[in-house]
Amino acid sequence: EERLTPEQEQARMKRESMFVINQRCAEHFRKNLLNPDNKTAAEYVKGRWGLEYAEEMSIGFALDKWDDLLAFARSSGLSIDLMKEMGLLKEGEKGNTYDGYRNRVVIPIRDRFRRVIGFTARDMSGDKTAAKYLNSAENDIYHKRESIFGIDTAIRQGTKENKFYLVEGGPDVMQLQRIRVHNTVAPLGGDWTKEQFEQLKKYATKLCFLPDADPPKEGETLGAGVKNVMRNGMLAMKCGLSVSVKELPPGEACSKNDPDSYCTDKPKFDALQEEDFILWYARYIFQDIKTTDDTSEAMNAICNMVVMVKDEVKESMYL
Repeated sequence: EERLTPEQEQARMKRESMFVINQRCAEHFRKNLLNPDNKTAAEYVKGRWGLEYAEEMSIGFALDKWDDLLAFARSSGLSIDLMKEMGLLKEGEKGNTYDGYRNRVVIPIRDRFRRVIGFTARDMSGDKTAAKYLNSAENDIYHKRESIFGIDTAIRQGTKENKFYLVEGGPDVMQLQRIRVHNTVAPLGGDWTKEQFEQLKKYATKLCFLPDADPPKEGETLGAGVKNVMRNGMLAMKCGLSVSVKELPPGEACSKNDPDSYCTDKPKFDALQEEDFILWYARYIFQDIKTTDDTSEAMNAICNMVVMVKDEVKESMYL
């Protein structure tokens, strides 16, 4: 075995302590949710994801108090300093310590070994100025660029099918995994990264994106969900992955639609047509051509993608 330097050993012990803290806090939040006093949060979780899935995920609840987690940490002998570093506790301007999550449904974020590396927490106050979802602070075991929500559940099915389904956020993952599309994953806010794609590539060579059906902003022809997939799909191809798209229909009166609300059961998900990424991309960019320059730009974009295809038969089919 490799011998660790004293600094490396100290860093390893710090990481281990962080994993223990997250696990203990997850258990505390879960206990809160099961307390009859927190019926509103429990009813929300039950209605949204069902009791069975909530138990599988260990979904919990942070009380609407300033010191619930702080009191638990002190009574359990957990490191207050480490919990501040992880964002579980905060420090006020006057040096006072208080809970980082308050009145929120708390969902654990796990790594591929099923260790809790952080939390994403949904606001229950209804305050429009509060962030709807609040994720853990960057720390030694949680890095947004590398962490993938749902990876712990998705690996087995993703390897079996040689494919992952990619959605925009945690709630989409939870809904699809709840209806047994287990190989669904999402980034934790923002775009997908090269580091995340390289992780997925260890288990599967195919990715299928499910973009949100967003109505385009005034003066634009493409919605945010489509533009996100165009950008992320291109990066996935550069990473050597085979990419496809399952597009959702728009909501009523061309309103927003997402996998969380649309995919109410597995047959509805299965009925969504899957389209090759390059052909899907071409369909969108060619619909907006007005000049020869536009045509040239579109052709160059498509050719740059076809060049990334290593299969000669597929390449000739694209051409």
